[in-house]
Amino acid sequence: MNYIIKLRYALVLGAVFSSLFTLHTFANETVFSELTSSYDIIDVMPSKNSNPDIYVTCKASVDMKSDSSNDSRQIRLLPSGYNLTVLGAEYGWVYVQDDEGNTGYVYSSNVKFKNGEKPENIPAVDPLDEKRLEVVDFSKQYIGTPYVWGGTSLTAGVDCSGFVYSIYKNFGITLNRSSRGMYSGNGISVSKSELKPGDLLFFNTSGGGVSHVGMYIGNNQYIHAATVDVKISDLNDSYSQKTYVGAKRILA
Repeated sequence: MNYIIKLRYALVLGAVFSSLFTLHTFANETVFSELTSSYDIIDVMPSKNSNPDIYVTCKASVDMKSDSSNDSRQIRLLPSGYNLTVLGAEYGWVYVQDDEGNTGYVYSSNVKFKNGEKPENIPAVDPLDEKRLEVVDFSKQYIGTPYVWGGTSLTAGVDCSGFVYSIYKNFGITLNRSSRGMYSGNGISVSKSELKPGDLLFFNTSGGGVSHVGMYIGNNQYIHAATVDVKISDLNDSYSQKTYVGAKRILA
């Protein structure tokens, strides 16, 4: 008799736990579907999202955090309109993944839930990047212009500072006239590893400080008025590496 009672008790408990598990699973799967039509802050226990057709879009610039707390470390700043894969949610935060595979948390009121296949995030184009390439392309047409001390004519002759001075003047930017003056008074300093086309490169070719300037054109190359004419040189060659001083960004 005791055996039968114990068996019945075990069966009842099993049914209760099974119901609770089913209810919990159902809640996890439906909470995200409901949020595609309701934009209230998620106020649920930690839940996972198993629906690949639910994603979120940043309403404005949003911090991706390492944990579901404002005090946690910032992983990255997401731009407005950025689309994220939804992995889960907890206590007002959405657990997400970006296109680079980074995972973290964004506050739910800062994103909008959407249904369907997550759109591709197209990197924003920096308009200055286009201008930098325009400056470089313009400078290349003067390869072969003779070197003339003190010269600023892109066709008749230029010295090193006169060359970059005249290139940038064509785009409405007035630089200091000497390489030393440019280095001390124009642009912002950038490291060699962060160079972009159009950046000015400075060299100590005389042993007495900055005495030469060229313009970075990409692929570890720079254009400059050398001792004979305007030409392109390799920033990684031994002479350039030995005399290199630093770089300044004019278009910033």
